[in-house]
Amino acid sequence: MLGQDPWKRLKEMFDITSHDIEESVKAVEKAAAMSHHGNKSNDMTWLYSMMSLNPRSWKDQATLPCIMLPPSRSSRFFDRDDVIDKIEKHFNERSSQAFRSIALYGMAGVGKTHVAIKYAQAQFTKRSVSAVLWVEAESKMKVRQSFTDIAARLRLPGYVAHNHDDNRLLVLTWLQQTSLWPRRLHCSVSGKLY
Repeated sequence: MLGQDPWKRLKEMFDITSHDIEESVKAVEKAAAMSHHGNKSNDMTWLYSMMSLNPRSWKDQATLPCIMLPPSRSSRFFDRDDVIDKIEKHFNERSSQAFRSIALYGMAGVGKTHVAIKYAQAQFTKRSVSAVLWVEAESKMKVRQSFTDIAARLRLPGYVAHNHDDNRLLVLTWLQQTSLWPRRLHCSVSGKLY
């Protein structure tokens, strides 16, 4: 600890908190602006629900089961049962953590996406999961479009085509409120996750 600035950690926490407050203010301002545009009462109920301390639960309002996977990019996939077994073992280990995730990494073309697809398909087929939701992470726009696609496929209340920011909020809120704790399997080809 010698030689470290004792205020550095406090400043970092302050900056994070300030950013979170700014984002919250923007969300409230957006909701207020929407309320002045004569939205339907259902839309306003949804907005007030999102801003309340105890928003309504959407866990029963999503259309399940739901599987969303990208099309297979190669027919030359060789079974990688050893990798799939390691993923299975990771998610089935006893842990005090309620939420578990894993990341697949490696050079382009080694089969990360196919391993993730095979694992997800197997879990869905065994009915171990009620939803498999795929987020394309090659660019920020693909991430945004993926959340819109997920909101549409789940038929979440409040979904609006081409409204990527609000649809992202819908999906993230549903994930936070659902009793179906997701397993996360990250697969990055470019090395970046947006």
